[in-house]
Amino acid sequence: MNIRRIFFLLFSIAILSLALNSCSSQNASNLVRTACTYVNESISTYNQSASTQAQKAQNINKARIELRKALPLASIAAGEDPQYQALQATLSESSRVPEGDLIHALKLQCAGY
Repeated sequence: MNIRRIFFLLFSIAILSLALNSCSSQNASNLVRTACTYVNESISTYNQSASTQAQKAQNINKARIELRKALPLASIAAGEDPQYQALQATLSESSRVPEGDLIHALKLQCAGY
């Protein structure tokens, strides 16, 4: 092979890699945007004032369900783009840690989405 063909082949591979990486980052951003919609709904539900203990427990349960909807989306996004691993890790803790303890981190991780 001559030098020009080798250069063209390497250049083509580099351009293709950049294009594919750009597509996966865009998809990851869309997934995180949707996940953060669930997170924001969850936080809003969690923070709703409740007049009774039963209503408060119901709000907490509804908030937990919203967080669980966000987890698979954040997991896929984290697999596609490492910058979303923190959100995925925080959401994965929601089954063990009360949401009230996660709200600050979730707000920061979903800021701008």
